[in-house]
Amino acid sequence: AECAGSRVFWTAYQAMGSSWSSCCDASVVGSIEQTSSQAPSKITDLDALREQLATMESDREAQDQLFQSLQSSGSIMIATLSIHEQDQARQMKMVGYLRALLALRVWTEDVMLVKPDECKFFVFSASPSALLAAALQLASLAESFPSWLTSVAPEFTDVPLPIVKIGIEAGEVLLLPGDCYGDPVNVASKLGEDLAEDGQLCLGAKFADLAGGDMEAARLLKPLERVEACTEISNVKLQYSKARLCATGLPAASSLPGCMELEPALESSGFREDPCSESRAVFVSDMSGFTSLTKKCGILHYLRLVLNVRSIFKALMQDYGGQIVKYDGDNIIATFPTCHDALKCTEKAWDKVVEYNSSREKDFQIRMGCALSYGDVLLQGAEIMGDAFELAFHLAEEVSEVTEVLVTQRFKERILADDHLSAKFRVSDERLAEHKLHGRLSQHHIRLKSGGWRSFLESRCRHPFCFCWLIAHLAISG
Repeated sequence: AECAGSRVFWTAYQAMGSSWSSCCDASVVGSIEQTSSQAPSKITDLDALREQLATMESDREAQDQLFQSLQSSGSIMIATLSIHEQDQARQMKMVGYLRALLALRVWTEDVMLVKPDECKFFVFSASPSALLAAALQLASLAESFPSWLTSVAPEFTDVPLPIVKIGIEAGEVLLLPGDCYGDPVNVASKLGEDLAEDGQLCLGAKFADLAGGDMEAARLLKPLERVEACTEISNVKLQYSKARLCATGLPAASSLPGCMELEPALESSGFREDPCSESRAVFVSDMSGFTSLTKKCGILHYLRLVLNVRSIFKALMQDYGGQIVKYDGDNIIATFPTCHDALKCTEKAWDKVVEYNSSREKDFQIRMGCALSYGDVLLQGAEIMGDAFELAFHLAEEVSEVTEVLVTQRFKERILADDHLSAKFRVSDERLAEHKLHGRLSQHHIRLKSGGWRSFLESRCRHPFCFCWLIAHLAISG
């Protein structure tokens, strides 16, 4: 049996102007490249890390010791600055300018950007006062953003005001290049994404206690009209306080970056040019079992499974022309030039997953679902937008069950037109499920006998765009 444990995610990370001090032991995780204060440390050899974790699969004590050595004491802030814009290409460029502004005025050696995710920012700091000051500064910069953007890029008019929501919690955090894990991350996510209202700051109880003992942090907290509140996470009570973010002391226009200062930040981030619009097959995967596995086996167990999944898919994607856009938590997000390439790669990958799982018990298997779609997407740096991506992500994250691969109607039609696969299918009776975006789904269970029984599902949505056809639903033992 294997043991190693949790949702630590290594992200193909390309973000501008972030600062990140390495907390990893190079002898454990492999090759670490130390970069300047304006870029995170990068672990360059994930295979070495995966092999290192394999040597302690059944040694929980060694895993726990490694986990402890990788933790850092501090606070996590999860800040969302939502830009509501109908034109996705225009929105993507606005996000680029927003990231550049924050990189030039907020992220420092004391306030370190761990990762950006569209308009959401995961930030770590060992200083409660520095993190509080950054939160207030984010609110002020958001207020100034529309007028500033028009001044440096006159083509942008009627710029929407970014909507700010922030959650902060303190504790032991596992920082890795491009991602972070730990109870403070979970709490900050709950506070900033679920509990905070627009324009609101939510502080976890541990951070509030920590800030109360810091003279400068206490000074920053004093004018905030905080209200105590309580909620539950997994049957555990969560005490927190909330306050309205007041954008007092707006930065003077002269203190904001001008065109000359801004240009290098945009260039280094990959946001300088217009987003690239392409017709691509989109692949999204999603793993399951995070909560139960981390509780039962520990953090490094799940980390090892994540790294193994990435190793399997990355090698095959290269063979079939696939391009990994980014790793988002335990998701793999990638594109392919054709639906045929995407399907062939997925089939080969599932064969590898079946082989990997065949000698392992359920808790030690790779358990995941995937989705494939086809359509126009916008690509810029490590970001992707478009209906094809949004639907694939939703199907993988919200609809797929373990071992299922869902495909959209458009993807299905292209495969059937090119490969004439329909004669191989046997369709079961209809079954129903709910799709939160497009209503009720009509599903069918389809089987294909080809080198062993494979399960296939077909699902239809009343919305014409969301006709989902589930294929490659592998019957993994156990």
